[in-house]
Amino acid sequence: MRNQLKYLLVSSLIVGCTVNNVEKSDTGGGANGGGSSTGGAAAQSGGTTNKAGATSVGGSSVAGGSTSVGGTSAVGGSTDTATGGSTSLGGTSAVGGSTETSVGGTTATGGATGTSVGGTAATGGTSSTSTGTATGGTTGVSTATSTGGTSSTGGSGGGTGLTTIKLDPSNDDCLITAPTTWVKAVYDTSSCVSVTVSSALTIQAGAIIKFTTIGYMEAISTTAGVGTITAVGTANDPIIFTSMKDDAHGGDTNGDGATTPSTADWGSLGTSGDLNLETNGSQIDHVQFLYGSEGLWVQGSSTKVTNSVFAHNLDYGLVLDGRFPAVKSTTVTGNTFFDTDGFPLSLGYFVSIDASNIFHDPANPATKNTMQCIEIGDTILDAAVTLGVTELSFYGDFEIASALTVANNVSFKPKAGGEIDLDAAGSIVNGANAIFTSYLDDAVAGDCLGDGALTPAAGDWRGIWVAPASGTPDWATPTANIRYTDQVGFPGTMPLH
Repeated sequence: MRNQLKYLLVSSLIVGCTVNNVEKSDTGGGANGGGSSTGGAAAQSGGTTNKAGATSVGGSSVAGGSTSVGGTSAVGGSTDTATGGSTSLGGTSAVGGSTETSVGGTTATGGATGTSVGGTAATGGTSSTSTGTATGGTTGVSTATSTGGTSSTGGSGGGTGLTTIKLDPSNDDCLITAPTTWVKAVYDTSSCVSVTVSSALTIQAGAIIKFTTIGYMEAISTTAGVGTITAVGTANDPIIFTSMKDDAHGGDTNGDGATTPSTADWGSLGTSGDLNLETNGSQIDHVQFLYGSEGLWVQGSSTKVTNSVFAHNLDYGLVLDGRFPAVKSTTVTGNTFFDTDGFPLSLGYFVSIDASNIFHDPANPATKNTMQCIEIGDTILDAAVTLGVTELSFYGDFEIASALTVANNVSFKPKAGGEIDLDAAGSIVNGANAIFTSYLDDAVAGDCLGDGALTPAAGDWRGIWVAPASGTPDWATPTANIRYTDQVGFPGTMPLH
């Protein structure tokens, strides 16, 4: 584990707030094509209200009457897409819309607070393609709503039509000191060095939180209170922590044109993670951590990390910080780790890790992690745990002082010259099936250290030191499942127990 830098704790006490969605609105209204625009009540070509009027080109009976182009139920009418009709180009049900927002329709360009072509749910979204009110609208140019519908063009979690909320340090948005809810929106944290949570922060499903370089988030304890983060998404609407350059989630939030995200775009590199949970009781469920430096760090107790994705990160995906024994109560199930340059998961203390956690891209199983191992700190297994992951190995030196239960073919790779100690009080249940081998043995569960194809050899590690319930401790006898130990220096005579 690297040394942790102390975070700057801002001492000012503020009143936290609940941040709500900026009001959704439709492009167009009374101005530039409102209820009685160009043509108004006087019909053209027989229409009742003429071009851009209440029912747009053709009006209620233009060019074919009530069922013609632009008519009440014409192409684009109340159930289709019309050119200028009262529900055209994203009207009541046009292209997925649900409110009137056409070109020249009842709420045409220039409306009070409009949201432009596409209507409330254009292209499948909830708040159509727009960057706010149209030119000439009552409230002028706005950035309240962003490009696309709530989940348009990009599917669940795409968030390309969500409201964008930019945190403002002058309003103490970067310091959460009172119970606060972040709704389903895109949160721009670029004005915050960090987002510090010392109260209860609830993040709703579908929220997208974007960071710039060195930006990070933490839940801490201060005189103002104890911070917890409850971030519970869904399979179809996950919560996403990602880079400001990630235009695939939430669109081009900062308006800098098309950008491509990459590892280490954000986060507290070299310290304690991108999202650091120092306190007890946070919940992370159906959350994605993308393009960060050191992923999610857990230091407190009773933390649940479930059904989440850790991808495209630099050093780590998830870390249970071994300096804090409380992390032994962390729950880690159903998570996905892939495309991490370092270790996808680091265990400073042992917790049960079952096969519900996977270490490859479900859409492309060949995409794994550069270092295809779970790192284990120099720690003591002093409470019963079960390890069920076999697609990668557990890497590190440790002591077994309780019951270690392993699934068939679970593998361990000690460090160069390292060892594993089996205490008298410890046991390896199904130990005959466990594989203890060299960190260079890529034939077992892949390339542990990302160092390419190398050849393991006897002496790569010392072996397993066994302390029996009675008798003299000795090294475990090398077997087909205890490989590449230093058989010359430590030949071993002890069986495992």
